[in-house]
Amino acid sequence: MDILKEIIREIPTKELNEFKDFIQKYKNKSERKDLELISLFCSKEELKPKQYTQALYGSHKLNTYQALRKRLLKQLSIFITQKHMIDDQTSISLISGYISIIQFMIQHNNDFLAWTFMKKAEDLAMKNEHYDLLNTIYNYQIEHASSPHATDLNTIIQNKLKHRRIADQEERYSMVYALVNQKLLELKHSNINLNIDDTIKKLFKQNNIDPEVTDNPKAVFQLIKIARSSTIANKNFHNLQNYIQSQYKGLLTKQSFNKSNHLYKLEILYMLCHSLYRSRNFKDCLNHINELETELDKFNGIYRKRFSTKTTMLKASTLAYTNQVIESIQITEVLLTQNINEDDRLGSLLNLGFYYFISNNLPRAARINLRIGHSDNWCKKKMGQEWVLKKNLMEIIIQYELENFDIALNLIKVLKKNHKDLIQHSLFHRLIHYIDFIKKLISNPNTINSKEIISNTQTLLTSVPVEQEDLQAMAFYSWLKSKIERTSYYEALMNTIN
Repeated sequence: MDILKEIIREIPTKELNEFKDFIQKYKNKSERKDLELISLFCSKEELKPKQYTQALYGSHKLNTYQALRKRLLKQLSIFITQKHMIDDQTSISLISGYISIIQFMIQHNNDFLAWTFMKKAEDLAMKNEHYDLLNTIYNYQIEHASSPHATDLNTIIQNKLKHRRIADQEERYSMVYALVNQKLLELKHSNINLNIDDTIKKLFKQNNIDPEVTDNPKAVFQLIKIARSSTIANKNFHNLQNYIQSQYKGLLTKQSFNKSNHLYKLEILYMLCHSLYRSRNFKDCLNHINELETELDKFNGIYRKRFSTKTTMLKASTLAYTNQVIESIQITEVLLTQNINEDDRLGSLLNLGFYYFISNNLPRAARINLRIGHSDNWCKKKMGQEWVLKKNLMEIIIQYELENFDIALNLIKVLKKNHKDLIQHSLFHRLIHYIDFIKKLISNPNTINSKEIISNTQTLLTSVPVEQEDLQAMAFYSWLKSKIERTSYYEALMNTIN
């Protein structure tokens, strides 16, 4: 993999043009090989190093080409750093800038100004709960405590130890979250029989974590992420919704939220909205989405860009289940005209295909695959195997509805072959029966009236308590229900989820 080329290709068009302007400020106008190389990297043609040198210099100058790459990477690093400092409206950049000034003043033996900025940086880091940066600042203060401008050394040490304990707690939560996700990866790629809830309890104990004794929004956010990982494994979003609501209300009651931790309020509120959506509490979900949108406007909207796309996607999905699917389509089509990342674009397109399907616009639903514009193997690397499985299953149903039965049968064969490892997992045991039902309906449409089909479909829909049933699973199984009951898919879906 050519890392520099991959970085260049990941930069959005607007930022890439800014980078080109940045380069031109520091380059002789007659020498623009770095700009030429950027253009070559952005082209769809895949070249080897020798071909790049030939295109740039007319001959094979590998050493010159490598020197150009190093210079371009250095320029890119400086550009990204400066852009981050300019665009970042949070306190982190300002504190980092203070630390740079502290280092500069120490090097020039100016203790007074060094300590002036140490105190400024300490106050700002403490106010905004940036404990790692605070630890760095305390280290400078301890190292230069002999200065006549210094704070009392014992006070510095006490403050350092106090905030180090808080930072250690946050680090332990982060480690547990990473370990839980590692276990979930094992679950995804094998048939390991693992009780994720027991695993989390053991990891809490090993890391001396008591999940009941914190009113720190960042710590609560990390605990919720861990709980959400467990939910992803067992699909019980109902319990997650109750847990997040309890934690969120507790933080509101204690008035724990402020400007410094507003990001974590938004994160918790978004996860609450998502859990309400997945547990089918759509009215409450929309109410909290409205609350989230109001919160995004606070503090000059510094986090709006970070949450805007996923909040819009969640709102569109929720509206689709509340008889407002036309609005879902409109919202998503507008979103797809905006400059969003590829993950969000692909996720929005898959959602849009579903919205067109439930609005009975089959031709547009069928064209979604063309708008995706990538192979399944590419999508698997980018979005994960489960995402591709859902995409393939939707394609099968659409082709069935279009009466392209041969295409549907071929897609079923491809699905079984490409997802053989995944569908053997216990979490997907119902999918095998589901696909077999579709094959039976194609080979003999009259079997839809058989007692076996009706009985098995009911089993698929009620094999877990309804309050624990996964919304996405219900969306697929309701299609079979619509065939048995001879109703529209949307009507069957609404009856099932409500």
